[in-house]
Amino acid sequence: MTNNDNNYRIELRLPDEFKEENSPYFAFPEDCQLTQFNNYISSVKCDESLLGKRLEIKFDYFVPQTSTLINYYDINGNNSLYDVTATPYWDVPETIVQELQYSKFLLVGFEHILGGFDHVLFIICLLMVVSSKSQLIKAITGFTLAHSLTLVLVSVGVFQPAIEPIELIVALSVLLLAYEVATNSNSLTHRYPIVVSLFCGLLHGIGFSSVLSEVNTFGALNLSSILFFNIGIELGQLLIVAAWLIVMKIGQLLSFDQAEVYKAKLTCICLTGGLSLFWVLDRLFIWLESRAVVLFV
Repeated sequence: MTNNDNNYRIELRLPDEFKEENSPYFAFPEDCQLTQFNNYISSVKCDESLLGKRLEIKFDYFVPQTSTLINYYDINGNNSLYDVTATPYWDVPETIVQELQYSKFLLVGFEHILGGFDHVLFIICLLMVVSSKSQLIKAITGFTLAHSLTLVLVSVGVFQPAIEPIELIVALSVLLLAYEVATNSNSLTHRYPIVVSLFCGLLHGIGFSSVLSEVNTFGALNLSSILFFNIGIELGQLLIVAAWLIVMKIGQLLSFDQAEVYKAKLTCICLTGGLSLFWVLDRLFIWLESRAVVLFV
């Protein structure tokens, strides 16, 4: 959303799997006139400024279980990011403090990795594969460096891969690790987990970058925003690793029966494999659907 002397330009961006007929929209005051250019771009002209006012966010059918972000540009070209997923309204800011803007990118990165169950399950499966502290450090470091690299390269526009097949391969990476954990064979993944973490990290980084591309409406994303977004991802990743290590330590202290632990572990891996297989099929369908050619109307 862009403000230019009480004239506002609104550009809507939706995930590929989102239904257009249930798109979000603002409930503007009566003194505002809306001009719809297409399903995604519109302009609003108001008699009075909207600064400091509360706008209600509506959906025609239902409130979807997906993140709702507002990237707002003021009349001076400053922009700020707002996460309104948990609230049915948005308070239009009177001023934008750039320092606070960076902290919002950090929060978006932190929430994104914790809310992205495919990324969370990949990290947990990777932790199950490693057999020593040195392997753990190498695997996590490799994953971090790899996804940071592709996150920056894609975000600054060095290359722009299609996101649908990447998301499909990300789901396949979770399925692969779930299989490796379940079989516990002496495979390449078990012997050299850093190789797998590096390769998959490159793919996950492209997936992370898709979030930034959705909020980068006018190409005004800078390196500081990308850096803070990436720091948020790293903090979320460290939280996942710390939580896993704490659970493992508690399990050792309580001396659970190993047979029962193995059964619980196998059950969790089977559920992870089933969920990742669902993601693979679902994302494959979305990818094929996006490439489909309509022959009949």
